[in-house]
Amino acid sequence: MSGYHTVKFDTLTGREKLLAHGEGRMPGEAVFTAAEGGTTEDDGYLLTIVSDLTADASELLVLDAGDLTTVAAVELPRRVPAGIHGNWIPDPS
Repeated sequence: MSGYHTVKFDTLTGREKLLAHGEGRMPGEAVFTAAEGGTTEDDGYLLTIVSDLTADASELLVLDAGDLTTVAAVELPRRVPAGIHGNWIPDPS
């Protein structure tokens, strides 16, 4: 696979879900937002900014946390500096 991906890793099953963004498009850190009434890690949304490394453009993506489908996309007026970030939130179970 070439290009950059958003990766969702399930710590319980060890499975990964990948969303390819295409050549020259780099996603930043994905932030999880829980859906109202949600009870699992799939009940919510992932928000990420994808920077186009070949143009002065970026896009804010709202992804379904369950299957990484795009719920909404907002074109931003200029490129947001891309970078690889990460965070770790311990699972209390």
